Amino acid sequence: MPRKNKAARKAYEKEYREKYPDRVKASREKYQKNNKDKCTAATLDWRRRNREKFRVNQKNWEEANKAKRLRQDKSNRRNRKLRAIEYKGGKCVRCGYSDFAAALDFHHVVNGSKSFSISNSTYKSWDKIRPELDKCILLCSNCHRGLHAGNWKLISELEDRKDGKKG
Repeated sequence: MPRKNKAARKAYEKEYREKYPDRVKASREKYQKNNKDKCTAATLDWRRRNREKFRVNQKNWEEANKAKRLRQDKSNRRNRKLRAIEYKGGKCVRCGYSDFAAALDFHHVVNGSKSFSISNSTYKSWDKIRPELDKCILLCSNCHRGLHAGNWKLISELEDRKDGKKG
């Protein structure tokens, strides 16, 4: 490997990276794993020194990957909702509906206890979503709309369910 001639060294390094991409990738990953703090600091420092270049690169990446990002977000929201539905029992607590996940809603039982909307929690971790789900009940769309319209009262209806009566 030529070390003294800068141009020759750069050409050699480029050729090596092209010839052995797997070795270079493995070496880079190993270094980053062993020097995580140093790499994070270097990345943040580079972003600070090159703010405009970073913004342009980020904007270009977002434009180039917009469709992929939208698909991923949609898939993540769907999977998150299915997991939350399963966590809450998988069916409407009032009528037992469970056919179509999109027709199930999360209703916050105590007014004012809502920290965030479950439907807008795409980027939150499951550990943050679970306590919010514990404040909710699972209702189908019809029962949820009926509750908000005042067609039935939540407490009495759920107590009747516990007693075995059908409302």
